[in-house]
Amino acid sequence: MKRDFQQRRAYALCRLSGAIDRYLLATTSAAKKQAVKWVRAWARAAGVDDLARD
Repeated sequence: MKRDFQQRRAYALCRLSGAIDRYLLATTSAAKKQAVKWVRAWARAAGVDDLARD
């Protein structure tokens, strides 16, 4: 089944939320850097451009 735009965006926002939680719970700088990578990737996929900028 092909997902429509709203379903894809909802999935990306859900993953973005998880990535932000992962960043907040990270204890090492390496884990924080990895979490930032995923936050930016899911923000771009969700269409939240402000979080995806460097």
